[in-house]
Amino acid sequence: MANNKIIVPPSNQVVVQQVNRIIKVDGETKFIAVGRQGPRGVDGVSGNAGYNYVQSSPSNNWIINHNLGYKPVVQVFNSGNMEIECAIVHVSNNQVQVPLVSAITGYARLI
Repeated sequence: MANNKIIVPPSNQVVVQQVNRIIKVDGETKFIAVGRQGPRGVDGVSGNAGYNYVQSSPSNNWIINHNLGYKPVVQVFNSGNMEIECAIVHVSNNQVQVPLVSAITGYARLI
């Protein structure tokens, strides 16, 4: 006895098909659910996406025009490759401001 179901999720989610079966194993009735792979979903941010920014002259206010079209995750590092905890201001989907306590050089990774 097989029962095929298509589960319809809210929009922009993957449709999953599941086949439920009742089988006999060693004289006992067992219920199993076997899932099947649905269609491929929307791609996320790939490992190659993002933007690297270098602040070569000391500044306490970095303005980063990344033009990624979204508000990225930002990691800030000093010139000694140490990550810095600091405020990140998303001015727009294409620009980030990094206000710092003192003027430093370094770089930022935006993903």
